[in-house]
Amino acid sequence: MRTTLYKKAVKSRDERIFIPSFDTGNTYSSQLIAIGISVENSYDSWRFGGYICQEYPLACFGYINNSKGFYRSNKLLINNVSILNVNLLSNSYRLRYFPPTYFADVRLQVWEYQEPILTEA
Repeated sequence: MRTTLYKKAVKSRDERIFIPSFDTGNTYSSQLIAIGISVENSYDSWRFGGYICQEYPLACFGYINNSKGFYRSNKLLINNVSILNVNLLSNSYRLRYFPPTYFADVRLQVWEYQEPILTEA
């Protein structure tokens, strides 16, 4: 399964211009995910592409947002594809992307590996 999302920076209530974090819109179950990030309006020196977080249903009583738990990826790179070996804490999870605050636009692609994963005995 492949998902492609394109977002542009928006102006917030306090007049800041940035791309807020967003959900990819799908539920995933695979241990292997590939993430591609491209930015049209970037400088050659830019490398950091933000983070992907796995979002799990989790009862965390006593917290303001008590229905979700997050697991953050390592740093992602722009104009690259990163393959993530994610933690499977439940049968399914969602992905939320946190772009750097200075991005004016971003194209995010997510590929879910759907074949059986071979492990050595």
